[in-house]
Amino acid sequence: MKLKSVLLEILIVLLMAGTFYITAFFEGGLGKSTDFIIGAASGALLGFYFWYWGAKRDLKLKEHPNAEKYIQIWQYLMLFMAISSFAILVLYVKEIISDPKITCVMYLIWMMIVGNYRANIEVNQETISVYFDDEEINKKAKRFLGKIQVFGALITIILVLILPELFNYFSIIIYFISLLALPYFYARKLHKKKFA
Repeated sequence: MKLKSVLLEILIVLLMAGTFYITAFFEGGLGKSTDFIIGAASGALLGFYFWYWGAKRDLKLKEHPNAEKYIQIWQYLMLFMAISSFAILVLYVKEIISDPKITCVMYLIWMMIVGNYRANIEVNQETISVYFDDEEINKKAKRFLGKIQVFGALITIILVLILPELFNYFSIIIYFISLLALPYFYARKLHKKKFA
């Protein structure tokens, strides 16, 4: 592993550790009504880190022809997420910013970026192939998933910015449900069409 890659990994882990430490132990604790958003954001950051490691592992195991290039893209995406999470959390606990919408928008932007690269950087197709063991269908469904991830995040960002806070959470929940459900139904349609 190259030194640059190792240093990026160390930086990502340090920023994540700082994020979790501040979330758990900053002076006064998590007392404001919006603090659960920050806790959820820290949990999401950890989830994205596992996702990142899974994608890296799959790229290596399946000997993707551009594995090094896409692993580096993943590293930069994860670094962006770690820096953003840490910076926003520090600004939040210092009460420089207090609107949880900023955190929501940041995560949705990250989802848009990942969705744009998804067909190449995420080799693992289990979310779809668990239903349909067909390579052609899986590829089409994964491209469809990437499009939903990008345009769905863009629509959700607009809704988060214009709707009252209560509706923001429903918008985000609907977005994530659509990422799970729509590619499945699309793959099912392709499967019926191909094997009818």
